[in-house]
Amino acid sequence: MTITTHAVIGAAIGSSLGNPLVGFVAGAASHFLVDMIPHGDSSHVACFHQAHHSKKGWLSFLMLDAMLAMLVIIILFNVEIYQSRLTFSLTIIGSILPDALVGLYEVSRNQLLGYYNRFHFFFHNFFSRRVGDMKFRYALILQAIFVLFLIKKLM
Repeated sequence: MTITTHAVIGAAIGSSLGNPLVGFVAGAASHFLVDMIPHGDSSHVACFHQAHHSKKGWLSFLMLDAMLAMLVIIILFNVEIYQSRLTFSLTIIGSILPDALVGLYEVSRNQLLGYYNRFHFFFHNFFSRRVGDMKFRYALILQAIFVLFLIKKLM
């Protein structure tokens, strides 16, 4: 899933919770559960580990996605849809931290993060490994529709 999708799902969860710790855990749990849905990036993840030119395109996409996620979060903070600002924030952090840790592993190749990386991709590829993945462009369209639906519900 895109970072934006995870962030908006975290915002939706965090807008109704009052406990920061529960929010963080719920955000992280939502990340792994939502990542289990085939979402078109299995081949991109495989390419990321190969040729340098593949990394440039994928990194450009990730940077645009991260900027969009920040913009959406800023907008949602300004409409004050949350019960607790801290819970709202920690739920969003919990929902995107799993992918940030994957990125940290890619940069550091730390052995401990390697264990986490395998855990993350166990969920990420759970169904797509068994039933196949969808085309990335269709996955992006579906995620965009879902994100817009959630934002409309939140506002």
